[in-house]
Amino acid sequence: MARERDVRTAARDALLATGVFADVWLTGLPEQYGQAASELTAAAIAPKSGRKKTRGDAGNANIWIEVTSVVIVTLLVRNSDPQLRDEQLELLKDTAEDALDGQSLGGLTIPDLTYLSDWQYEKETPPERRLTAKLTYSYPRFGWTSSDTTP
Repeated sequence: MARERDVRTAARDALLATGVFADVWLTGLPEQYGQAASELTAAAIAPKSGRKKTRGDAGNANIWIEVTSVVIVTLLVRNSDPQLRDEQLELLKDTAEDALDGQSLGGLTIPDLTYLSDWQYEKETPPERRLTAKLTYSYPRFGWTSSDTTP
């Protein structure tokens, strides 16, 4: 059964596979890892929210649950040139969209319901600039007690 962390790990792997991110973290940001303020392009993926709703016909056995989750993807660029910094950040966003939109992350998510949205450029703190976006995805779960509870 799908786990949220499996989807986040697949998203990390998809971003790293693009070759444009120096690193992608599943928890925290570079300052929590002691990263120096040098040139850097990176991302962090953190859980935000989720919901579930039933699908199908409640009158028969064709009922299933659609789980929809949102994670926050923080993209960051460190560069001493402010114009290059913003251009690189836009390129990271476009690259992340290409890597994540319409994908079945880890073979778990519904491609048409997997996409990056609602991005926002954060306040500039030279030499760094960040952008946060929502990665929304959905996956089916069959039955009320089909959550994977193994450690």
